[in-house]
Amino acid sequence: MGATPGSQRTKTEEVCMVKRRLLLLGVTVLLVLPTVAQAQTASTGTILGVVRDPTDAVVAGAEITLESAAINVTLKQKSNDAGQYVFVNVVPGLYSITVVMQGFRRAKVDNFKVEVAKSYTLDFKLELGEVSEVVQVESTPAVELQTVNATVGTTVSGVLLPRMPALTRLANELMTLQPAVERTGAVAGARQDQSTFTLDGIDVSNQVVGGTGTSIPLPIDGVEEFRMGVANPDSSFGRGAGGQLSIISKAGTSEYHGLAFWYHQNDNLNANTWTRNRLTGAASRKPELKDNRFGFNFGGPIPLLEEKTFFFAHYEGRRFPQAAQILRIVPSTLLRQGILQFRDASGTVQQYNLATSTRCGTGSQACDPRGVGISPTIAAMWARLPAGNDPSAPFTDGLNTVGFRDTISNPLNNDYYNFRLDHRLTSNWRVEGAFRYFRQLSTGAGLLDITGGEGKTISRETFPNRQNMAVAAVNGQFTPNIFADFRFGWVRTRTATQRFRPNDTAALLALPGTNTPDGFIALDVGARGGQAGVAANGLLSEPIDVDTQVARMQATDQRVFQWNADLTWVKGAHTLRFGTHIRYLPMLHLRDDKVLGSLGALVAQIDSDLGAYSLPAANRPPTCSATITTFCLTAADTQRWNRLYAGTTGLIDNISVLAVWDGEFNPLPFGTQLESDTKSIAPEFYFEDSWRLTPSLILSYGLNWGWQASPSERLNRQSFQVDATTLDIISAEAYLRQRRNAALNRSIFNPNFAFLPIAFSDRNKIIKTDWNNLAPSVAIAWSPSFKDGVLGKLFGQRKTAIRGGFRLLYDRFNTVQTVIVPALGIAFAQTINITTPLCNSTGAGGPGCAPGAGTTDPAASLFRVGVDGTIPRPAVPARSVPVSPSWGIRAGCAVDTSGIPGRNGLFPSTCLSLFPEILSFQMDPDMEVPRNYMVDFTWQRELPHDMLIEVGFIGRYARNLMQSMNLGQAPYLHIDPASGQSFAQAFDVVALALRAGTAAASIPAQPWFENNIPTAACALTIGGVPTFVSCTRFIATTQQSNFIAGNVSSIFLGVDQQRLRANLVPFVNYISQTQFLRASVGRSNYNGVFVSLNKRMSRGLTFTVNYTISRSLDQIGAIQNAASVMPNNLDLDAEYGPSGFDNTHLFNARYLYELPFGRGRW
Repeated sequence: MGATPGSQRTKTEEVCMVKRRLLLLGVTVLLVLPTVAQAQTASTGTILGVVRDPTDAVVAGAEITLESAAINVTLKQKSNDAGQYVFVNVVPGLYSITVVMQGFRRAKVDNFKVEVAKSYTLDFKLELGEVSEVVQVESTPAVELQTVNATVGTTVSGVLLPRMPALTRLANELMTLQPAVERTGAVAGARQDQSTFTLDGIDVSNQVVGGTGTSIPLPIDGVEEFRMGVANPDSSFGRGAGGQLSIISKAGTSEYHGLAFWYHQNDNLNANTWTRNRLTGAASRKPELKDNRFGFNFGGPIPLLEEKTFFFAHYEGRRFPQAAQILRIVPSTLLRQGILQFRDASGTVQQYNLATSTRCGTGSQACDPRGVGISPTIAAMWARLPAGNDPSAPFTDGLNTVGFRDTISNPLNNDYYNFRLDHRLTSNWRVEGAFRYFRQLSTGAGLLDITGGEGKTISRETFPNRQNMAVAAVNGQFTPNIFADFRFGWVRTRTATQRFRPNDTAALLALPGTNTPDGFIALDVGARGGQAGVAANGLLSEPIDVDTQVARMQATDQRVFQWNADLTWVKGAHTLRFGTHIRYLPMLHLRDDKVLGSLGALVAQIDSDLGAYSLPAANRPPTCSATITTFCLTAADTQRWNRLYAGTTGLIDNISVLAVWDGEFNPLPFGTQLESDTKSIAPEFYFEDSWRLTPSLILSYGLNWGWQASPSERLNRQSFQVDATTLDIISAEAYLRQRRNAALNRSIFNPNFAFLPIAFSDRNKIIKTDWNNLAPSVAIAWSPSFKDGVLGKLFGQRKTAIRGGFRLLYDRFNTVQTVIVPALGIAFAQTINITTPLCNSTGAGGPGCAPGAGTTDPAASLFRVGVDGTIPRPAVPARSVPVSPSWGIRAGCAVDTSGIPGRNGLFPSTCLSLFPEILSFQMDPDMEVPRNYMVDFTWQRELPHDMLIEVGFIGRYARNLMQSMNLGQAPYLHIDPASGQSFAQAFDVVALALRAGTAAASIPAQPWFENNIPTAACALTIGGVPTFVSCTRFIATTQQSNFIAGNVSSIFLGVDQQRLRANLVPFVNYISQTQFLRASVGRSNYNGVFVSLNKRMSRGLTFTVNYTISRSLDQIGAIQNAASVMPNNLDLDAEYGPSGFDNTHLFNARYLYELPFGRGRW
């Protein structure tokens, strides 16, 4: 339960908090200082093997030398009593390996390639002779058998990388060329935002939204090695259950090397698109496309320090004057005059002039009870729109709406700089440092100004982007058996969306009827369906876009400070690894939106059916049936009619604006951006042991432990969603379980909500820290040796690796979830609005204004822009703790005692006030970190012609996955206590009848509706004759289009409006139209089998081919950046089925063939 409102944290609590932090710091220091870390890190590799004599007996005391001429590094090891040796933390590159033992010839391997995050088994069999004699050993594909752990994945080397046909020229793109990786970036069933990218050992994953993007670009021409693990990474990888991508940047060597490049793509051989060829005029012309990518890199030794210090410099730029084809939806010529057109049952196009037509209702009623027709303001706005040029465009009907296509310029320019230094301190220690900077400015194609017409459409949005990265590292050997790697990284990403604001649009258009004392108000026709031309439910475009999704402004400054301590201790047959990785993540986020609703500017949303009201059957032609075939609407057209009717007449659903308060609840001026300034920490610690039980059998086991601390906001602008009466914090699983149980037990569970600021609660974190993130791992790898017989042919002599493993992995909380979602709560930022304003809101109203008709006749009662005077504006509400915006019956309203049927004994519909917020965002404070149980079994085998095949199984079983829940879920399971009929049963009867063309007045009474809608609300009469003989016919008539379209929530809204008027408890809470609560209640299951064939470079050819057959199942799993909510929050398993990214068959391949001529070839 929350604390008493007004209470603050006590000094005792603060002291306890400080003590906990000091204790944490002490534990961290104790764990870091003595640590010994992993053999192969995210930026290095491992070489291990056994030295034997001609009789296969092990050789102890042999000296093994690992040498790199490129960077002047020499490392030495002695084989132990078991003949084993290990080189750990080996920097990727080419090496020579020499084995010397008295009485044996010297054995040597040249040009041995070490790749990032990979282990190699290289055994030596010495020959008797003099040490001065050298036996040259050739490595085979068998050295690439992964005999240490069960990680699945492949490496792409720097030789191959620049030659890959990557469209973006970024290494990220190559992650899809791996087994079990889907094209959207989903890896072996993990969600797409859970992959981890490390560059030179530093995490460069996109900490905000995750995905395949990174916090610093990874241009192919600056990458030396690229390796991706798709299953069962070792214990050093802690956060992010998707792919583990290790990237090593290019570095200088003892020789000077450089290159200059220019990649050019143009449209000279491109055909025009099919869409453009159908058009005429400027929109039909093929736009220019000239994409230029250019740059250079150069590296080598620094003069006078040629033996110790090396540099590498890299620049890359892009100039892309691209163009984009756009689509907007504009009204037809007749719709601009207020005339709607629809086909009746016979296929005849019928015209309805809303101002004069009497073809509505029963077929003889006036369509517009006020006789006004098109709003003069809407007519003026549509006059600013260009004529359509594509009547068959998607999302249009070709009668009322047509497409407008055009081509706009949206150039993209960027520059990337990279400088790296490597210095050899001693023969055993080296340091490295690098700095990278990236800047980009692009013009978007989302927020458009189409007032100029065809050929003159312009963009009114830009996207500046700045990224920085600095790395410093030192690595080497303390002793011959203890290796160290220490790294510090700083990554900063600054992104922004700069857009033309709706209030600027409104002032520029200066439409009649939109000016108010608070400035001009923007109009958004069809707002509830999303952006026209983009969203399937989009209706009509504006001259300049004002839809929230395209007009919102945001800016993010994300910084990551990272400290890594990785050491390794080789002790006999054990390679012990310990380590600490600590991330400190300060973030500043600014925005003027809450995803849906309005922005920091006043916007009037004009729509029907998808928002706060629905037009009844009286305002549209009758539905076509067996007896009505002309001047009627098909069932599928009823909702479209309602929305076009509302848009044409200017009927306002709501007027809204984002209001922002500071940390002391002082209201800030309209237009002030919402701010969240947070800090958090994410440490992790790990241990792993690779135990060589025998020369051919290695057992690896380990443990990773870490946590992600909940971000603390500088001014405590975070809040909990609570029960307004008890102040108990709302948890998704418990709350929705109570809702479900109540519905099935024939009752209603619907407490009022409030929002309790964290400073007034008994908690100090907006999300409870999950301390239980212990992640064990175990893997076994066997490389058998059989010389003869069936087993010899099947396994060969150490030409096979059989591996299996288990790993528990935890998802990463991206800051879009931990920082941005908590910032969007109601307490400190609310989309204040006036919902369904009445026609007399700011005066007497225009012709035919009848506010008393209420929501049963919105065409007569609601405010019409340009007709009823000055548009009303919402008032900024006063704040108190806990914050609980008022909804329901307005204070001061009295019950109607007029005796008029349908009104008597009820509160007037004008007293209803719903949806003080459009979309409420909250986090479940008791959420747990999602966990992924992973298993894999693989078989690797060396094949002739330098090939290696791998066949394996990967399983992932995830629990506690993030799901976006809706606390406002309509209880469709509710059972009427009197009759036993459920809402679902009653709904099916009515919906099926209406869809079949049955008139609403002919539908038989359904007990659920009769017993749960107040009888007084259904008792309307006209001339003393009852309009509805039952509540079923009342709801079927007033919600006909929603029954047909299956809008269950809208039907419950219609029911609850009448229950509220009768002072009854509603079924749903209407504090906001969507009550978003992110919770860890989801699950998924993945099973896949893959085959991978890899050929090393020989005879000029190298290739890799991957095939995966798999199945991924979940409950409509979504990434953390998703704003959509679950469709069925009362039964998540009702949606259990193939994942959105599920593809049964995945095939990818890459290859490189060097032509057999040229220098050194012929």
